[in-house]
Parts: sequence; C-alpha cells; structure tokens
Amino acid sequence: MGYDILKGTNVYINAFAISRDPQHWNKPEEFNPERFENNNMDYNGSCFEFTPFGFGQRLCPGITFASSVLEMALANFLYHFDWMLPDGAISESVDMSEKFGLIVRRSSDLHLGAIPHLCSKAMEI
Repeated sequence: MGYDILKGTNVYINAFAISRDPQHWNKPEEFNPERFENNNMDYNGSCFEFTPFGFGQRLCPGITFASSVLEMALANFLYHFDWMLPDGAISESVDMSEKFGLIVRRSSDLHLGAIPHLCSKAMEI
C-alpha cells in the first residue's frame, strides 16, 4: 500500500486524529492526564501516536528548552501562589468543554484567583 505524492504537494498531518486514536489510547476523548504517569512513552518524537512537537526530521528543535522553561515557570507559579476559583465556585461547575480548530483550546476562559503563598518578606529575597 502506498501513495504517489507529487513534488511540491503540501501534506498536512492530522495530529489531532493521531493523538486520539482508540487503538493507542483508552478513552481518547476523555481528559485524563494521569494516563501519562508511569508511562514509558517517549514524547520526544519517537512515538507516532503522541506528536505535539512533531516527529522525525521535522521534530521541533526547541522541545528541550520549551519543556524546561515551562516546567520552571509552572513550578514557580505553584510554589508561590495558592489558587482558587472566583466567587466561591466549585470545581464541578467549571466548564471544561473544548473548542476545536488548528489547536484545541477551552471553549471559555478559566479565571482563577492567585493568593501569594509566602509572606512578602520571603518573596523579596
């Protein structure tokens, strides 16, 4: 089985469909970040079913830098702040539906309140 692709043809990879293939993922449409815990999957481009940074020769060259910076920024936000929903809302009432397009994003913005976790003197150091 094969295809003839003419020179100069644009080829688009449907990463959305690949990342939600039920042959590779249990309940692919369900938000379940725990599925990646204790998983030996390599997210650096060698697992075809998980391709947020591309794969092969077209792998994003900044993946290591982006992952490190994101981890550091997230760790700082979680360490320095306590997070709460506005107006006493409960987590079950938050709309987690998605809007599909070139990228998948939330249908509505998530608004959180950030409360400094450490006293102001400790944050000055």
